[in-house]
Amino acid sequence: MYTLTNLQFLKIMSAFFSPIATAFNDEIEEERVEVTNFNYAFRPIIDSMLKLPKKCVV
Repeated sequence: MYTLTNLQFLKIMSAFFSPIATAFNDEIEEERVEVTNFNYAFRPIIDSMLKLPKKCVV
């Protein structure tokens, strides 16, 4: 088992989701609209991760 800080966890999650965001960008020409929608979609997930204890065990 590995112990990750929230920042490390968020970095892993962002690395995981960035290809998905890129795929969305390929489909939608207006990047600003896409990024806004992407942020709204994952905002609750990010907020809930920030409320986790300082260290989470994965």
